[in-house]
Amino acid sequence: MSSYIQKVNHFFTKTLWYIDVRNIGEFKAFLIRTARLLFASIREYGKNELNLRAMGLVYITIISLIPFLAVSFSVLKGFGVHNQLEPALLNVLKPLGDKGQQLATKIIEFVSNVDVKLLGGVGFGLLFYTVISLIKRIEDSLNHIWKVKSGRSFMRRISDYLSITLIGPVFFFIAIGLTATASSNTLIQKILSVEPLGFIFVYVSKILPLFIVFFVFTFIYKLIPNTKVNILSAMLGAFIAVILWQFINMLFKLGILISTNATAIYSSFAVIFIFLFWLYLNYIVLLIGAQLSYCHQNIKFLHITENAFKLSNRLKERLSLRIMLLISQNFYNGDNNHTLQSLIDTIGLHQDDISESLENLVKSNLLTETNDSPTIYLPARDLEKITVVDVLKSARSNLANEEFIESNYLTEPLISDVMNKIEGSIDSAVKELSFKDLVTKS
Repeated sequence: MSSYIQKVNHFFTKTLWYIDVRNIGEFKAFLIRTARLLFASIREYGKNELNLRAMGLVYITIISLIPFLAVSFSVLKGFGVHNQLEPALLNVLKPLGDKGQQLATKIIEFVSNVDVKLLGGVGFGLLFYTVISLIKRIEDSLNHIWKVKSGRSFMRRISDYLSITLIGPVFFFIAIGLTATASSNTLIQKILSVEPLGFIFVYVSKILPLFIVFFVFTFIYKLIPNTKVNILSAMLGAFIAVILWQFINMLFKLGILISTNATAIYSSFAVIFIFLFWLYLNYIVLLIGAQLSYCHQNIKFLHITENAFKLSNRLKERLSLRIMLLISQNFYNGDNNHTLQSLIDTIGLHQDDISESLENLVKSNLLTETNDSPTIYLPARDLEKITVVDVLKSARSNLANEEFIESNYLTEPLISDVMNKIEGSIDSAVKELSFKDLVTKS
C-alpha cells in the first residue's frame, strides 16, 4: 500500500511535470495540462490556508452586511430601482429555503431602519468605512493568493472601492429588473406568445442569473487583485466557481447540507448558523476560483517542488541588476511603462522573485512607484546617481534587522575582515559605474 502511495506521489510531483506535451497529441496534452492545473491548485489551496481566510471574510461580512446593503439601498433609491433589493436578496438566499426567507425579511427590516440622513458626517463616514473594510479584506485575500505583497494606494483604494460600492449594485439590479420588466410588458408578451420565442425567453431567463454570477466572479478575479490578471484565467476561475456555487446551492435546496437537528440544537439561532455556514461555503468557492485563476496563469512556475525556481543570492543580484537596467532603459528612452507584469513577461521568472527584487529596490530608494493601475516603476533619482553597487547592496541587504544580527551574532573578526575585502574589491571594480553609463552603452 505504501509503495502504491509513493508511486502516485512520484507521478504527481515529478513525472507529470516532465512530460513533453508537444509530442503526445492534443487530447492527451489537454489531460496533462488539466492534471497539472488541478494538482497545483490543490497544493496551493493548502499553502494559502483558504479555509481560515474564508472564516475571516465571513466575520467581516457579518459586520459589513447591513451597512453595505444600506449604502446600496440609498444608491438604488436614487435610480428608482430600490424595490428590486428584496426580491434579489430573496433570490440569493433561496437555497436556504424558509430560513432564507426569514433572514431576507429581517435584513430588509434592518436596512429600512437605517436612515442615512440622520447619521451625520461621522456616522456616514463610519458606514462607508465598514463597507470599504469588507472589499479591502476581499482584496487582501486575493492578493495573498496572487502573491502580491502590496495593495492599492490609499487614494486608489478609495476611488476603486467607491466605484464598486456605488455603481456595482446599480448594474446588478438593473440587469435583474430588465428581465422582470420584459416579462411583464404587453407587447413583449405578444411577441413571446409565438413559439419558439417564448421557449427561448423562458430558457434564457432561467440561465441569466448564472451569467450574472459568472460576470461578477470574472469581474472580481480580473480587477480586484492588485496585479494584471489575464481575462482567460479570470474567466476559467469564474466558470469553475459558478459550477461549484450552483452545486452548493443545489445541495442546500435539497436539504443535504442543512441538518434537521439544527433547529433543535440552535433553536431560534438556527437561521443564523445556517446562513453563516452557507456564507462560508460561498467564500470558499470564491477563493477556489481565484486560486484556479492564479494557477492557470502561472502554471509553468508551479511545477515539481516549491524550490524548483528558488534563486541563489548571486542570481538575486543579477535579477536586481536586470530589472534596474530594463527600467532605466525605458526611462532614458521616454517609455515609462514597466509594470510588474511587463517585467515578468520580459524576464520570464516567477512573480515572487521579481516582486521581492522590486520591493528591495523601492525600499533602497532606487525605484519609485506611481499611483497608476497597474503600478508603474520609475527610477527614484537621476540615473547618474544610481550605481551598480547601490543595486547590489539592495539585493543583499533586504532584512530590516540585518545590522542587529551582524553586530550581535556574526562578529568573528577574521570573517568580518574577509567580507570587507570582498565588498571593497567589488566597490573598487564598479564603484563609479552608474546606470546612465550602462544605458548609454546598450
